[in-house]
Amino acid sequence: MKTRVLLVAFAATLLAGGGANAAVSVVGNGPARVCFQLATYSRPDADAVKVCKDALDGDLSKRDRAATLINRGVIEMALERMQAAQDDFNKGISMMPEMGEGYLNRGVAFIGQKRFAEALVDLNKGLQLGVSRPEIGYYDRAIANEALGNVTAAYEDYRQALAIAPRFERASEQLKRFKVVSDGT
Repeated sequence: MKTRVLLVAFAATLLAGGGANAAVSVVGNGPARVCFQLATYSRPDADAVKVCKDALDGDLSKRDRAATLINRGVIEMALERMQAAQDDFNKGISMMPEMGEGYLNRGVAFIGQKRFAEALVDLNKGLQLGVSRPEIGYYDRAIANEALGNVTAAYEDYRQALAIAPRFERASEQLKRFKVVSDGT
């Protein structure tokens, strides 16, 4: 018997809320570390962008500079300044193309712009390269898949996100909207 996945109710608020993002950890105690903490733990504001700019004006390793660009992009995205966010993600990616978080966050920015096919490409690349919180990547990929009508893929991605992080409430809530049924063959 084959099974198929049905989407019980499409939640328009899912897309309105956008995806989840992932900041990149920075070593040390200077402005770059504060930028990471602001991108991760606070409600971003213009002061957070300034902290990141100050960090970028300082002496950083190539990795920390790329991470700080990506973290500033996360803050810019939270402030709904998508072009500034994408500019930072692009710079971070060009500096460290092996850093999966850059692709993951650029994918989230594409989701915010309803450019789901482009989001899917970046989210796949970020997951392929590896990220510190893969459950976020699977969750965001589920959003893009769902928006593109790939219901089964979305369901599997939400499940994978929850398998990685069993307390990931956003993924758990989304899974409640699906129903797996037998097609009778």
